[in-house]
Amino acid sequence: MKLWLDAAQNDSLSGPFWNIALGLLAEKGGKAHKFTVGEVIFRCNDEADSVNLLMCGEVYLGTGMVDHGTPTEDRRLVMHAGEWLNIEAHFNNPARYYLDARGLTNGVLLRIERELFQNTLCHYPIFQHSVITQLASQLTKHTTRQFFGHCCALCRLSQFLLRHIPCRSLDLPYTVRLENRKQDVADELGMRNETFSRALAILENEHLLVTQGHRMLVIDTGRKLHARMTTCRCAQKVQHTTYETTTWRDTCSGSQR
Repeated sequence: MKLWLDAAQNDSLSGPFWNIALGLLAEKGGKAHKFTVGEVIFRCNDEADSVNLLMCGEVYLGTGMVDHGTPTEDRRLVMHAGEWLNIEAHFNNPARYYLDARGLTNGVLLRIERELFQNTLCHYPIFQHSVITQLASQLTKHTTRQFFGHCCALCRLSQFLLRHIPCRSLDLPYTVRLENRKQDVADELGMRNETFSRALAILENEHLLVTQGHRMLVIDTGRKLHARMTTCRCAQKVQHTTYETTTWRDTCSGSQR
């Protein structure tokens, strides 16, 4: 339990949320689990009898094809302290894949049985906020992936950047600061890290943006970025499909009035 005590003494794990989490250890249905590097913590396809809150260390969610005898990792999503593993797992577990949560480092997680978890949500709004925030984040990512389903990597990245540029600043240079790491943004856009890096490099070679550090992107002008996106063949296809769908819906709704 030394690792658990070390986690409790970490300044980043202080505050009301972590005080409640630590208090659940004294409740029936709450227990700490120490995991090691490479250990399979749980499989998403298995029925979960408890909710897993990562307290310290890192966990990655890796998927592979079901038919293969050995796991072939398709994607890798790293989880950090304070994140609910079950939420991420269920959002990132397509039916044709299996998904494992494995220890990327040594660490500790808190396993909360369902009944205790439900009671905790009812009595502690701060836990509700944590769960809802993570759910909202995953819904946003899921919606974004669906929206960009037919777009190439360059269009996905361009649209993502344009969403962060105010309309009044479209004709001026604008600096976009990424709130998340680049690999997290790539995951949100449904890309591999390598694809995301190549898309950034292409836009930079076309003098549409300049990368500064790990999270700062200086856009030449949003107008040029938008023009680059709208001239792409895949973007025109999506716009055409969207227009046809909207027109059809408007016609149907108009005929019913």
